[in-house]
Amino acid sequence: MLLAEHLLPEPEARTRVIQGVIGGIGFIGGGAIFKQPGDVTGIATAATIWNMGAIGTAVGYGDYWLGLLLSIASIVVLEFGRFTHWISSARRKKEREG
Repeated sequence: MLLAEHLLPEPEARTRVIQGVIGGIGFIGGGAIFKQPGDVTGIATAATIWNMGAIGTAVGYGDYWLGLLLSIASIVVLEFGRFTHWISSARRKKEREG
């Protein structure tokens, strides 16, 4: 993003760079998703990869508050997922015990 900011004076060219980042990160994130019969895994990983690309783009263009907000949102969402997994594991354990 910083390279595009300094080398490409036209706003349209910078927009194409952002589109390339979005497409590339989406492609990488898509590779993190695995589908098996009756199960899909890696969606949170793919979303996190995409969010990291958005954070890098925001910070690269100097929008530090947006980068910080996206970072906090990512941490909250990932920790919420860990918390819900912990609750459901505890619930299953309690059901097995009686």
